[in-house]
Amino acid sequence: MTIRVTLKSLNAFFDYTNPRHPWQVDRQLLHEDPFFFSMEGFDPLAPVPKQAPPENRIHRLWASFRADGPMPDLAFTLWERRFWILAAAVEKGFTAEEAEPNRDKDLIKAKSARFIVLMSGPSAWADPLRNMYQLQYLKWSLDSALAHHCSLICPEMIIEPSIPWYLVDNLPFVPRRTDCFAVVPVLVDRQSFRANRV
Repeated sequence: MTIRVTLKSLNAFFDYTNPRHPWQVDRQLLHEDPFFFSMEGFDPLAPVPKQAPPENRIHRLWASFRADGPMPDLAFTLWERRFWILAAAVEKGFTAEEAEPNRDKDLIKAKSARFIVLMSGPSAWADPLRNMYQLQYLKWSLDSALAHHCSLICPEMIIEPSIPWYLVDNLPFVPRRTDCFAVVPVLVDRQSFRANRV
């Protein structure tokens, strides 16, 4: 499998602060308030210590997963799990370009170097995202469901509809055109679950 991309489309795909980015469009469709708990009085930018009650830390997760908290790149990483560009396939595309005559080798090297930098962001957030959601959030939900005397949090928060769901496995994204940015809306029209629409 080979994916060919342009430098412009690579930069556009990872520029998640752009209001026209598909992630920014999707986040505008999220419900403003949570369904299973209240955010009243909670400052999403305020620091939350590890010793804070689970409810406060879940408030922080909720804000972060919507890019309203201090870690907007965490929210993009969550979105990107639904549009996971296969790095090996992109690298094969660079190799194929280098083998073609009359290609600008410097441009290909620049694209390859930029791709490595861009991919390092999501990779760096992959484990924290898993630890924050999969290990902590799910553990609290299970502990609450099994508690005999008190409930820490309501287990329904695990499927809170006002934030994108955490996918255990990435959904591969194989754009057929060099402009991977432009392909996302077309793919979402066919597979709406990628945009967390239920």
